[in-house]
Amino acid sequence: MRRLAAALLVLPLALPAGAAVLKVGPGEALTVPSMAARVAGAGDTIEIAPGDYYDCAVWRQDGLTITGPLNSATPAVLTDAACHGKALFVIAGRGVTVRHLTFARVRVPDGNGAGIRAEGADLTVEHSRFFNNQSAILAADQPGGSLVVRDSVFERNGAILGERCVATLAINLLLYLKIENSRFFNTRACDIVRSVAARIDVLDSRFDDAPPGAAGHIAVLGGGALLVRGNRFVLGPGAGARDAVIDRRALWGAAGDALVQGNTLENTSGRPVALVRNLTSGTVRLVDNVIGPGDAGLDESGWWMARASNTARTMLDTGRA
Repeated sequence: MRRLAAALLVLPLALPAGAAVLKVGPGEALTVPSMAARVAGAGDTIEIAPGDYYDCAVWRQDGLTITGPLNSATPAVLTDAACHGKALFVIAGRGVTVRHLTFARVRVPDGNGAGIRAEGADLTVEHSRFFNNQSAILAADQPGGSLVVRDSVFERNGAILGERCVATLAINLLLYLKIENSRFFNTRACDIVRSVAARIDVLDSRFDDAPPGAAGHIAVLGGGALLVRGNRFVLGPGAGARDAVIDRRALWGAAGDALVQGNTLENTSGRPVALVRNLTSGTVRLVDNVIGPGDAGLDESGWWMARASNTARTMLDTGRA
């Protein structure tokens, strides 16, 4: 009991001084999320009431929790807006958590309008829905930062503008990316996940590229350490995946190893695919995956070509420097 009492005394000290709960919605002093973003302090909680918000917000404060209703039947939907030509939420603060919100119908002239643009480190997105955006989440370079996506649904995201391909999750250089217990389906264009995070975990999720099958690869990932476990990958007739579901591509510098375990590949596209194509010098270990006849677990046939191309590019850039 003494230990519990001591913990309860210490806990409030971990919270920022003056942390508050800000309520957003019809009838509140703060009627839209952008009003809360202008007055929030570090560590505050922003509670957004059910409704449609044709509004966007830039969150610069650290340690925020931004949440919608727990009941998915009465959602809080942010839609049809983009701050700074980027996203419905531009999150520049560190250690922000977003929960129970829907992000919909973002379009910008550059073709990469996102539900969330992650510009600060250590963002967590939980129990949220991303519907019909050019990109669901686009993360800027944060070499020491992380992004965790958990228990969320992604439907009809992705875009191609000219030669530009914008993934549903377009994740640049991070220390850590985790995708857990989430569902991706009806992707409109491009790859579902593209990332060059130093470590990537993809766990217990469903990637469904059944008709219309407009996605490219399910995932195009850099050569960092990789864990893919307990997922279901579904390719229907006409699905857009090329020769592999997961395409590991070489990055300059050392490549990490990959464990691909306990996944299921359902392929009715009419052509053989590999669960993983490895174009890096890292090893890939496959354990207890379920793959249909005619498909392969691992394809490394393009490794030497990728290595030569990467070496040539490095030499060219070095000569220009």
